[in-house]
Amino acid sequence: SGLRTFEWDYDREQSRERSRERDRERDRDRERDSSFRRSDSFPDRRAPRKGNTVYVYGTDMTQSLLRGAFSPFGTIIDLSMDNPRNCAFVTYEKMESADQAIAELNGAVVEDVQLKVSIARKQPMLDAATGKSVWGSLAVKNSAKGSHRDKRSQVVYNEDLF
Repeated sequence: SGLRTFEWDYDREQSRERSRERDRERDRDRERDSSFRRSDSFPDRRAPRKGNTVYVYGTDMTQSLLRGAFSPFGTIIDLSMDNPRNCAFVTYEKMESADQAIAELNGAVVEDVQLKVSIARKQPMLDAATGKSVWGSLAVKNSAKGSHRDKRSQVVYNEDLF
């Protein structure tokens, strides 16, 4: 009699599971057919990326190639290259310059180098980069990667004060 009860419980559970599966399918069909889809109420929350720094990918790029190709679109305030990864970052003074450079140079071939150009994922601080504030212009002047020397001198106390 114990075995029979187990079979009956199992059959009843299977029947419930089939019923739940039918409900799920019906809900899915209803969602698909309706004019209002769940995705409509949650548009992609990320706004299109904006910024004044572009990411450039291309094999065997040089500083002169990049300056020549990208300077017609606006004033370049920073250009950094990562040769092992075949990429570079070009920072313009204005966002419009970056947008125009992407539109015109993505997919272009410059000096036998095929370029892929897109907006950089991480954007540097815009105010500091454009040097609009006193502090920002100081930061730009002193940020030439490692050229800023710390003018403090180290003081060493020989005796144990504590």
